[in-house]
Amino acid sequence: MMLKGDHINLAPLNDAYGAVVTGMGRSNVEMVMVNGTIQKWNGRLVRDDLDEIMERAAQSRSGIFERSGMEKGLV
Repeated sequence: MMLKGDHINLAPLNDAYGAVVTGMGRSNVEMVMVNGTIQKWNGRLVRDDLDEIMERAAQSRSGIFERSGMEKGLV
């Protein structure tokens, strides 16, 4: 993972470790590599299966709600 420290949300950057832990957000993530495959480059997701991932996430969420007995509209 490569992080960008030159965004306004970190100014002035005087504690790099503290900035990573408390100040950085997803906009600061420049590059992500998983198992040797780049997943995010120049701040943008580069996978070609994002629709499938979103569908799997929705199915997972629905399963969690179903097993917990919670109604979907509550969150």
